[in-house]
Amino acid sequence: MTTSQLDLEAIHKQVADGYIATRRHPTAPYSIYNYTSKAQFEPCWTPETLACRGLILDDNGRLSSLLFMRV
Repeated sequence: MTTSQLDLEAIHKQVADGYIATRRHPTAPYSIYNYTSKAQFEPCWTPETLACRGLILDDNGRLSSLLFMRV
């Protein structure tokens, strides 16, 4: 998966809706995205929640790292 394949707007909407959580790195310009228990238990499996299992983006929205697991 590349940054161009990620729908950052959809990811940010799902952050606002509580399906994806984001945490900021304390010193580096990175954020990590993970699906939440809400996504798991409702269930809400979208391309965005599936991508957000250890997704790391820099401040410009560029993909830094992606841990991917098929479900």
